[in-house]
Amino acid sequence: MAYYLCAQGSLDVTQHTKNTCLGATETVTLLGLGFISFLYLFATFVAPVLALVLLSVLWWLPLSVKGLKRCLYALELISAWF
Repeated sequence: MAYYLCAQGSLDVTQHTKNTCLGATETVTLLGLGFISFLYLFATFVAPVLALVLLSVLWWLPLSVKGLKRCLYALELISAWF
C-alpha cells in the first residue's frame, strides 16, 4: 500500500488502493452514509413521536388485553431506539 503526502499535509492512499481496498466505491459510501443518516433521523425524531402516539393510544383508547399487549410490545420496540 502506497501513501503520498497531500498538499494539506495529510497522508493519502493511491487511487488504486482506494478502489480495491475492501471493494469500496463512491456509490457504496453514499449508501452507507444515507443509511446512517436515516438511522440518526429515525432515532431522534420519528421514534420519540411514534412513542408519544403509542402512549396516547394506551392512555385514551379502551383496549382489550390482546390489544394492550400488542401496543406495549410496539412501544417497547420503539423505545429501544431512543
